[in-house]
Amino acid sequence: MVSTNNLHKRIPSAVFSVILLVSIFQSTVWAETQQKAQQKTTSWSFLSGYSVSYPGLGRSETRVETVDLLLRYKRLLIKGERSSWYNGNHYILIEPVIQFMTVPSGTPMIGVNILGCYIFPGTDALTTYVLGGGGIVYIDEDIEGAGSKFNANYQFGIGFQIPATTDHSLFFELRYHHISNGDTASDNIPINSFKFLAGFTF
Repeated sequence: MVSTNNLHKRIPSAVFSVILLVSIFQSTVWAETQQKAQQKTTSWSFLSGYSVSYPGLGRSETRVETVDLLLRYKRLLIKGERSSWYNGNHYILIEPVIQFMTVPSGTPMIGVNILGCYIFPGTDALTTYVLGGGGIVYIDEDIEGAGSKFNANYQFGIGFQIPATTDHSLFFELRYHHISNGDTASDNIPINSFKFLAGFTF
C-alpha cells in the first residue's frame, strides 16, 4: 500500500509527465497540420476590419473611416523550400471588397483587388507574409476632392498567419491603402488610409 508521504512525492512527477506527453503530442499534431495546410495550392478566406484615412498623410485632406468586408481567393504560383528564410511561397490573391463608410456617411465603396503575396518560411505556429498590388474602386459618395466615382487603388502591407486546423487558419493584417482617380478628373485629392484586418480560411 502506498503511503500518504510517497503519494505526495509522486503527484508532481506524474503531473509533469502528463504535461510533457501532451506537449509532445500537441507539437506533433500541429506540425502535421501546418505541413498539410502548406501543401494546398488554393484556398478561400474571409476578412473584415477597419480602415481610417488621416488628413495630412500624403495629400489626403478628408478623414474617411470604413468597415471592410473582403472575400479572398488565394492561388499558389511558386512553391519555395522551408529550409531557407528567404525561399518562401509566392501567391496571387483576388479580393472582392465592400467598404461601408461610417465617416462621412454609410455609403459603401465597392471594388476588387489583385495582389501578390509572399509567405516567408515560418514556424509551425506562425508564418509572416507581405502583400501588395492594386485594383479598382467605385465610390457612390461626394467626398471632398474626389473628382470621380471610378477610382484606382494600390496597397501594400504585412500579415501574420496562425494555423488552427488542416483546413483553417487565422489572419491578421496591417495595410497602407491609397485611392485616387489617376488625374482622370479635375479634382484628384487621394484618400490615404491604414487598414487593420483579421480573417480566417474556410
